[in-house]
Amino acid sequence: MRQSLYTGEIRHEGQIYPGEHTGILAPGAWERVQTLITHPASMRGRGRNKDLALLSGLLYCECCAAPMVYSYTGKKERRYPYYVCLNAQRRGRAVCPAKSLSARSIEDSILGRIREAQRGLFAPGEWEQLERIRQVQAVHEIVARIGYEGTTRQITIRFRAAAPRAGGGTLRERP
Repeated sequence: MRQSLYTGEIRHEGQIYPGEHTGILAPGAWERVQTLITHPASMRGRGRNKDLALLSGLLYCECCAAPMVYSYTGKKERRYPYYVCLNAQRRGRAVCPAKSLSARSIEDSILGRIREAQRGLFAPGEWEQLERIRQVQAVHEIVARIGYEGTTRQITIRFRAAAPRAGGGTLRERP
């Protein structure tokens, strides 16, 4: 019903007819917007991952089930990136026992586990040749979720169903 208001059409008894009013959307715009709205997972994180954090949107704190977010601190011109539990970041360390993780350490650990589980995937020489945005896309294509248990420092990786698996689907490692 609303579509007709925006596209310059009217609906009568299930049929769509040209209306007397001018549409405020270009033809096809309504459908494109509806597709984006109904498939939010495909757009999740695209505009927010400006730092191109490899695990953004995948890494979760198992202690409190909150996402772990990418952040960094700096001294002079040097940046020290890390992931931190969103609950701990917003509400303080007393809320969640998980500590922050060095971004480099957890990312290297995850890549190592993926290479182990999926032989031939993300070979070091080829991996370094990829642009960062392609690296992020590649990890997001095969990994559904990464859990980090801060008290035991255990990592759990859940692969996407379409991702080829060698040796099982859940892996654990200490970073």
